[in-house]
Amino acid sequence: MEIEKYKGFKAELAIAETFEEIKLLESKAAAIAEFAKKDGIGLDEQNEWGIFRTEITDKKGAWLEKRFPAGGVRGNQYQVAKSKDLTLADSNITKNESSNARLIHNKPELKEKVINDIIASGKVVTPNAVSAGIRKEEKQTENEEIKQNIETQNLIITDKYDVIAIDPPWPYGRKYDPQNSRVASPYPEMSLDDISKIDLPLKDNAVIFLWTTHAFIRDAFKLIEIWGLNYKAIITWDKLRMGMGSTIRMQCEFCLLCIKGKPLIEGSSERDIINESRREHSRKPEAFYSMAERMTTGKRLDYFARSNRVNWDVYGAETEKF
Repeated sequence: MEIEKYKGFKAELAIAETFEEIKLLESKAAAIAEFAKKDGIGLDEQNEWGIFRTEITDKKGAWLEKRFPAGGVRGNQYQVAKSKDLTLADSNITKNESSNARLIHNKPELKEKVINDIIASGKVVTPNAVSAGIRKEEKQTENEEIKQNIETQNLIITDKYDVIAIDPPWPYGRKYDPQNSRVASPYPEMSLDDISKIDLPLKDNAVIFLWTTHAFIRDAFKLIEIWGLNYKAIITWDKLRMGMGSTIRMQCEFCLLCIKGKPLIEGSSERDIINESRREHSRKPEAFYSMAERMTTGKRLDYFARSNRVNWDVYGAETEKF
């Protein structure tokens, strides 16, 4: 690296005030980093530029936090909260760009840890790698907190239920990775053996809705046998938007309708398909709960729930998640 050029860029960053000035400096630094990679410059020098690029992103995050403190909100298209008469969209700033910059700026300790981890692993530091690493660290911390809640809360179910909806934390075995494995579960998983040992608090005559995915269809049917249930039908949830997948892109999720004994089910007016857009990971469609309430009577339990719900008891360590 040319020392004078680096000093010059550092000086430019120190005095940059407008977003356009920061973006221009960011583009210059990214171009030099790409040249360094192609020209075979050593890893230490590449990382020096990578850390500098991360500093630029940090300053971008500070600029955004000051001028757009409300951030952005989700809609059918990218929308943002307004700051005076100007929005992020008006400023030609994407949601991901804003999110990554704010994350790096607001997590200085994690930023330093992730940078050191990247260097120790022999990889190249980039702003994208740093923001992804911070998200991964935060998710690991969140999962550990959930595990601790499960251990300390000593959750106990004392009632028996006429209806149970259960969405087991199936063991996908993929670690959360914002860059390479966005489909990994954002919560602690259970082994198939542990799931099979769950003692569902069912009355003698009960209805069970068991959620599963393509990956665990066969295991779901085995689970039904272990629990002593009788299979009746599959409800297919069309999420209306294409998801992830290695052999084919997945868009549907499945709910196995099962019974114990001879419960009353009024499903003659219901269909075996739900059309509703997906929301947060693992969050089930509102149409499902409405359907279940129309079809069944009695006391209902949402097992492994991640939100509270009227007309349902909830069980789980994340009932305030959504």
